[in-house]
Amino acid sequence: EDTGRIPSIKELFGFTIPLSLGGLFLSLSSVLIGMVISRAQDAEHLMPVYYLVLGIANPMAFAATRNQTLVVVFSSIKKNPRLFRFSILSGILLGLIPLILIIPGMIELYYVKLQNASQAQVHLIRITAMSLLFYPLSVALRSYAEGVAAGRKKPGNILTGQAVYLGVLSVSAIIAFFLRVPGNIIGSLALIVSNIAAASVLQVSLHFEEVQKRRFLDIRQKVQMPEMDKV
Repeated sequence: EDTGRIPSIKELFGFTIPLSLGGLFLSLSSVLIGMVISRAQDAEHLMPVYYLVLGIANPMAFAATRNQTLVVVFSSIKKNPRLFRFSILSGILLGLIPLILIIPGMIELYYVKLQNASQAQVHLIRITAMSLLFYPLSVALRSYAEGVAAGRKKPGNILTGQAVYLGVLSVSAIIAFFLRVPGNIIGSLALIVSNIAAASVLQVSLHFEEVQKRRFLDIRQKVQMPEMDKV
């Protein structure tokens, strides 16, 4: 909703600095995952496969982040379940697109001939691609929650969610490592779990603040009613 008021420099910095810090948290994810995978068993074979497949999954995940912009644009609508359903649907579709490249014929054409992968890696490529199926969906859910928070001008909540993302990603990757999960699957699990955790925490924090706000308004209304009766 356009109030016509020009925000001050302080307000602009107060809104963008938490978002910039959150972006830093997100950018560190690939570094942390790489550190864990490099220490996993057979890392010299599994790590190249993981990042080869991630090269297709990442653009799909980036496309899923556009749900944030969509939610902000329609933030004036208090309850719009279509936006949430669209985020889920788009995340599922974006997750399915990379699987086209692992069907027989396509996997040889793209990964073997174009990306110079070996025939011995084809099976690992298929498994890794399947493990990243829900990665764009998890990003779509996080982006939806961030869009709701941005529409309500809650950058602190977004920063909290992204801090949770980094923390859960680190912990889940380390746990998967100690459980001897293959290196090409560790990154997939960590990315999906951390995005869902961030989305959940963000939604819960926004809901809690909304409930607190309603309680405050109800209390204020009850206090004002006796005063109006006296008048």
